Amino acid sequence: GARRALLRAAALDPDDEEIRLALEELMARDAVPRPVTQEEPSIPLSIKGSLKSFQLFDVLEFLRLQQKTGALVLASRRGAASIRIVKGALTSASAPGIKRLGEALVEQGLVRKGDLDRLLARQQAPDGEPAEALGALLLQHKLVARETLAKLVLDQVMASLDEVCAWSEGSFSFHPADDAAAPPVVFDLQEVMLEFLRASDERKHAMRVTSR
Repeated sequence: GARRALLRAAALDPDDEEIRLALEELMARDAVPRPVTQEEPSIPLSIKGSLKSFQLFDVLEFLRLQQKTGALVLASRRGAASIRIVKGALTSASAPGIKRLGEALVEQGLVRKGDLDRLLARQQAPDGEPAEALGALLLQHKLVARETLAKLVLDQVMASLDEVCAWSEGSFSFHPADDAAAPPVVFDLQEVMLEFLRASDERKHAMRVTSR
C-alpha cells in the first residue's frame, strides 16, 4: 500500500525530491544489495524491486513522469528482458523468445543478411563511445523505410511486454544512463501502455467468446 501510494504521489508531483527518494528506498529493500569491491566505488541508490511488489506499468509510468533515461532490466526463471527509455520516451524492448530487430528484418526479406552483418560490425563503437543504434544505421543506408522500421520496433516492444507481463515473479532494476540524442524511432510510453492494455482486453474478450 505504501509503495502504490508513493508511486501515485510521484505521478502527481514528479519534481518532489522527497517523494522520489522515499520511493527509491522502498524499491531497494526488495533487492539483494550488490557487493562493492575495493577497486569499485560505491554506486548511487537505483530503482529496483520485486515483480510481486510492483506492477510493471506503475514502474514504467514513474520512469516516464521522471523523464528517466536508461534501461529497465527484468529477470525471472524464464530469462532476462530489457525496456529502454530516453527522457521518458520508449525506444525499444527485448525479452526471451522475441526476435531481435535484425532477425525480423532478414526473416521478412526486408534486409539481406550480408548487409545486416556489415551494419552490426560497424555498430561496434570504439571504447568510450556510445554505439550507434541499428535503426539509425538502417535509415542512414536507406535499407528500410522509417515507417517500416517503426512498425517492426513497435511489434517487438508489444511482444516483449506480452512476455514480461506473463511473469508472476522475478525482479527488476533500472540502470540510468546519461541523456543522449534519441534514436530515430521513439514512442510515447503512455500511448504504448494504453495500446497494450487495449489489445490485451480484446484478446481476453475473443477468448471468452470462443470458449462459449
